[in-house]
Amino acid sequence: MNTILKIENKIRNGGIILNENQLIITVGNRIFALILGQENQSWKLENLNVLTKQAEKRKGHTRLGYFASIEKLTLKNKYFREVLFTGKHLQLVVMSLKAGEEIGNEVHEKVDQFFRIEKGKFKFVLENGKETHLAGNGDAVIVPAGTWHNVVNMSKVESKLYTVYSPPNHPDGTIHKTKKDAEKAEEEEHKV
Repeated sequence: MNTILKIENKIRNGGIILNENQLIITVGNRIFALILGQENQSWKLENLNVLTKQAEKRKGHTRLGYFASIEKLTLKNKYFREVLFTGKHLQLVVMSLKAGEEIGNEVHEKVDQFFRIEKGKFKFVLENGKETHLAGNGDAVIVPAGTWHNVVNMSKVESKLYTVYSPPNHPDGTIHKTKKDAEKAEEEEHKV
């Protein structure tokens, strides 16, 4: 028990003791389990997301939902686009746009899209400029299926938002670190 208390004191923020053999810690937005080995009494660091996926695979099921602080994950996100969750009828994605960066004019014929701005100011350009709207921290925007739209970061700094597609629009687990990565992936999708 003394070893666990020493480790807990070193970690300070985010350490949770499950029992005398397991300790859960958070590092950024990742969750890890420290597991005390039975034979050699040494600690092994395991990514809890990996352990959960392995357990789900063995049990033959997936998680029933998604649970997290979307505001914190959105604000910490450094990638142009990261899919956090894909369900049968919707998809949750966090985005980070550099100053002046835009997603590019696009249309989703059969996909409604909800946006929530967490940091910064964005200009939403609908139907090739027929309508424009500014949205900032805490604002929500809905773009109905079949509507041409572009989202432009009007801030002088990197800005953050999350979006919900219904139905899903990207392959599950998609990560585009940059807009260039996203454009390349979309080109590849259209070749198929």
